[in-house]
Amino acid sequence: MNTIKTKKTITIWAEVLNAIFTPIILPTICVVILFMVSNFSVFPNDNKLLTIWIFFAYSLLLPTVLIALFTLYQGWTKKQLFEKERRTVPYAIAIVCYLFCYYMLCRYQIIYHIRCVIITALIILVACSLINQKTNVSTHSAAMGGATGLLVIYSMQHFQFNPIWWLCLIIILSGVIGSCQIVLHRHTFQETFIGYCVGVIAAILSII
Repeated sequence: MNTIKTKKTITIWAEVLNAIFTPIILPTICVVILFMVSNFSVFPNDNKLLTIWIFFAYSLLLPTVLIALFTLYQGWTKKQLFEKERRTVPYAIAIVCYLFCYYMLCRYQIIYHIRCVIITALIILVACSLINQKTNVSTHSAAMGGATGLLVIYSMQHFQFNPIWWLCLIIILSGVIGSCQIVLHRHTFQETFIGYCVGVIAAILSII
């Protein structure tokens, strides 16, 4: 009885964490963290708020609303939306929204290193959408890999902050999110590991 209760509790927590740390929310979180811990913190508050708003509006709010409306229009459940033959749609919607986000960042002349966050997210989405045509790969883990890669790269490029504690936190969180995917039977260990590697590679490509 206790074993069943424990498994149920673990599953509930896995669902909660999986819902909070979605790939679509991580670009906004990354930008907020950059403004908190790096030398970007000296930027004027108006510039920081504008940048955060652009990320929130076009990389989080807009794709979330559009995907929800499309799902409602089609009469699909959330599970049906991410079936192999249908999951191209949310990828396509997110990619278009991310491209528009990048356009807005360029329009307001936001510094390139901030734009690299959305470039990384775009590379991850395109790569995962192509890989998922043939097999499965964890987009959640790919997003965490992208965040890890960006953190390491920024810490090496004269951004005056100590990345150790943040790096420890994000690696632990990456393991937790990957474990959630496995616990919920959405991905295997191999799929989460490949996803994480895709994210790290995407971060490197966005900078070079």
